[in-house]
Amino acid sequence: MTKSIVDDTISEKSANNQTNWEWVLGTMIINSDKFLAYVSGKMCKGLTQKLLILFGTSCWLLLSSSVFALEEKSSALKQVNAQVYVAFQKTALRFNDSNVIIIEGDDSLVIVDANDNLENARMLVEEVKALSERLGSKPIEYVINTHWHSDHTLANAIYKQSFPQIRAFVGHQNLPELIENKTIPQLEEKIKRYIVAIEKAEKELAAGTEDKELAQKIKNAKQLVAEFKQLDIPKPTITFEHSMLLDFKGPKIELLNFGRAHTEGDTIVYLPEQKLLLSGDLFDQLPYAGHGYPSEWLHTLKSIEKLDFDSVVPGHGALQKGKVRLNAIISLLEDALDQAKSALNDKVPQEDFIKSIDLQVYKERLGPLDATGERAFGHFIPGFFERAYQEVNGEIK
Repeated sequence: MTKSIVDDTISEKSANNQTNWEWVLGTMIINSDKFLAYVSGKMCKGLTQKLLILFGTSCWLLLSSSVFALEEKSSALKQVNAQVYVAFQKTALRFNDSNVIIIEGDDSLVIVDANDNLENARMLVEEVKALSERLGSKPIEYVINTHWHSDHTLANAIYKQSFPQIRAFVGHQNLPELIENKTIPQLEEKIKRYIVAIEKAEKELAAGTEDKELAQKIKNAKQLVAEFKQLDIPKPTITFEHSMLLDFKGPKIELLNFGRAHTEGDTIVYLPEQKLLLSGDLFDQLPYAGHGYPSEWLHTLKSIEKLDFDSVVPGHGALQKGKVRLNAIISLLEDALDQAKSALNDKVPQEDFIKSIDLQVYKERLGPLDATGERAFGHFIPGFFERAYQEVNGEIK
């Protein structure tokens, strides 16, 4: 790593509203498309609304993340029960990319979610192949995507190349259209940002800078852009509307959707015999709210609360025990909606409403937070109140 991110990076880069090639080609800290959202999303009208949320509008991470972050790869597969294995992201990088889950059946395996970082996805594929061999050469039968965000779908392309025996990709009935109309445009926007950064770096080199490391980074980034341009993200061929029991010889796998929530097409993967829930991004430690539907999200979480489970593998973060985190996000959504209704009744403008929120209350409820969590909190949590205000005001349909 050639640089570190300091706390003032967000405000500095956001305020400058610039794309700085040196920042672009710096160290990998965050790779998930969540982080294009808070600032960039306002400019790009939601097409890329996830990726620079911690780091403003600069796109250094777009180049550096997938190309130079091999030392930051996700942890090796960890067995969480007799038939479920998880590639958890490292704690300091838990907002980078999604956790990936492997479910063992009698004669095949299921993968849940697909990373954004393609190099890390390839390394995970090798781990999955090794696991398959240890389990008796069990093939991958299904890939389930919990929602459309690229940190849960992009590596579908790697899976398809690596596991030609996959029977089907599986997801909510809205997911094929969402991948076409949101994931792919998001990828196209990412490509544009890489290209801008490459051009700026090349100008610096042409001006006489002697920097072999930078030259190599430019070369690697160009290779990644070429790969992105050729990427074909498989869409689900097996879909469901409200619920489906997966045709799988092994632990019972129920796929559930209670309506719009974190996105327009979330899939909850429920293993009732094991009392295990794979929740996607519905109630991470600090969920991203920028594409959410607060009142329907609240309904979804209250519906989940009725299920019988004692462990949760979230889309981001460590294994959860019980329903403490679920109830914390339920409370957050209830507060956001109640306060938004009150603000609108009092004709308080949105900007003033957001400034009035006592975020410390929620930091105490959702903490303790490390440095990465502190940065994420400052952008993710106000988003709940922003979306609630917009929904109550009739801006979200």
